[in-house]
Amino acid sequence: MKKGFTLIELMIVISIISMISAIVIPKYSNVTSEAKVANVQANLSNLNTAIEMYKLKNGTYPELEGNQDSLGDFSDFYSKSKMPSTPYFESGAENNDVSNDRSDDGGWLYSIDEGEIYADLPNGAYTGDTVNEIWNEEGSSTETSEEEIEYAVNASFENYTIPLGSYKIVDADLIDGWNTTASDNKIEVWGDGFLGVSAADGDYFIELNANQVASLYQEIETTPGTTLTWSISHRGRTGEDVATISVGDVVLETMTDGNTEWGTYTGTYVVPEGQTTTTFSLNSVSSASGSKSVGNFIDAFSVTVQ
Repeated sequence: MKKGFTLIELMIVISIISMISAIVIPKYSNVTSEAKVANVQANLSNLNTAIEMYKLKNGTYPELEGNQDSLGDFSDFYSKSKMPSTPYFESGAENNDVSNDRSDDGGWLYSIDEGEIYADLPNGAYTGDTVNEIWNEEGSSTETSEEEIEYAVNASFENYTIPLGSYKIVDADLIDGWNTTASDNKIEVWGDGFLGVSAADGDYFIELNANQVASLYQEIETTPGTTLTWSISHRGRTGEDVATISVGDVVLETMTDGNTEWGTYTGTYVVPEGQTTTTFSLNSVSSASGSKSVGNFIDAFSVTVQ
């Protein structure tokens, strides 16, 4: 006749299993997290090498954003026909997508202008440090970076090029990162030196009053409780022009400048609870010319978090 376990024996066995689990499971979790980090770092190294090889052969950096089934001869320099994935815990994330907009949802963040690629993961998208500050299993950074993370896209309007010393009114869809409230959806781009006006930063800037009085705005993914530091340059065209920078109904600064030099404005904004998207808006208030289509130059807009 077989004898079963007594209640005391069962309790002892359960206690032993619990103690072993308490020791082994955390170590296993750490190993799993470290393996995911190592996987992303290895893929980053391979991608950076492939990107530079492509540049040497073609003279330009590869166009990676979009359909990953059609990467052209970039696949000649990389062992896979598709972009590698970035392991991530969020269900449904497109972990091999390539984008130029930060989302923290997995995949890759790529700048074709500089040939720079990062893992599009929390706290690791824009850091640029040697380990790319990859997330851990709680979704926070594995290392603390002292670098500033830049949130603004196309801060100095450099993505759309025109001959320097000229201007062009273009559809807002051609200006990365920016939208307008103008009913015709137009943004006016100036090249450095046009009508004797030099850019505050880089080679291009915009005139806020294109064909009408309007606002220019940019939506930025933010973390509640984060303190953002913003900065912007403003200048009048024919005299003293006035514009504001705001978030929602909150005016952060009223900018009043003449047409002889750029004024630089900076400040901080604390992201309120529950606000994961923050919209910075640049608003035309008045123009010295009195014309609805003249006035308020804008350049060098930035939003950073330390």
